[in-house]
Amino acid sequence: MFEYPLTIAAEPDPYVRANGQQLVDDPFSSAPGPGVWMASLRGVDAAHLVLSDIDLSGCLFAGTVHLDQLRLEGACTFDTAPPAVHWRRWPPVRFTERRVLAEEHHWRASQPGAVRGWNVAVLGAGRAGPLQLAPVYRALRKAFEDGKHEPGAADFCYGGDGDAPPRRRHPPQ
Repeated sequence: MFEYPLTIAAEPDPYVRANGQQLVDDPFSSAPGPGVWMASLRGVDAAHLVLSDIDLSGCLFAGTVHLDQLRLEGACTFDTAPPAVHWRRWPPVRFTERRVLAEEHHWRASQPGAVRGWNVAVLGAGRAGPLQLAPVYRALRKAFEDGKHEPGAADFCYGGDGDAPPRRRHPPQ
């Protein structure tokens, strides 16, 4: 729980010393990827948390408190649904291109007859199904809407039934 606002942000520029020289023995030079990524927010009170330019594609959100008050700024990235049409049976299964949570990937990959492209759960990810994911999607949608990012909020309308989420239309302002 954070008492005061806390921002976690990616820094694209290299670290430099006071004399202007680049820090050669950068402790973060062996990071797993080019950007900053978040593994989990489970158990975190996100009321005063701001994330900026963070990779959230593998982040676990179920169990986060005050998730609707989380502020997302810059280019925070999420994972996406598998593209294309999948012919499991009739009618074909089609997922609309949208941002999805890692927990949805894990849940859908664990279902019998799962469509290829969903990522299996990593150790310690826990189990989350539609009943646990719906409030997480609602809270993130509210966080996007409160941040005046209504187009981004549309991806977080969650039906939990395997079909594409309904696209919300916003009246002109």
